[in-house]
Amino acid sequence: MVFRPRMLRRVTLTLAGCVLVSFLVLAWGLTESGWSHWRWRDNIWLVGIGAGISAVLLRFARIRAIATPAGLRVHNFFGTREFAWPQILTVSFSVPAGDAWPFLDLSDGSTHPVMAIQATDGESAFAACDRLRRLVDDFGTAPEEPDPWGE
Repeated sequence: MVFRPRMLRRVTLTLAGCVLVSFLVLAWGLTESGWSHWRWRDNIWLVGIGAGISAVLLRFARIRAIATPAGLRVHNFFGTREFAWPQILTVSFSVPAGDAWPFLDLSDGSTHPVMAIQATDGESAFAACDRLRRLVDDFGTAPEEPDPWGE
């Protein structure tokens, strides 16, 4: 099961394309204007800046979380982490408290954001968070070992 932010993905893909096209048109327009101070290397820098901004925007479009039988792989903006299901205790998501995305409460006491589920997606975000909670409940708990003392 793959979780992806719907609105963020659409917006960033569109915006990345618009930024790159705008910088290309701007470079072409400044070249065609005949401005004596504009050189070919200025075009390279201008297109490079546009490509850099587009690359950062495309990084947002790659945000996702992939659930497998072995665990959860979370691709956030700054990196990717994999969690085995028993490492994940709960999933917390409180929009009234200002959470933009859910957090995984981990067995080592830390938390990790899941940016693939965005509060801006509305009801679909809550449904995705519920699916993730069900997966954590189904796969997340390690099987309990029987008490050797019978208590």
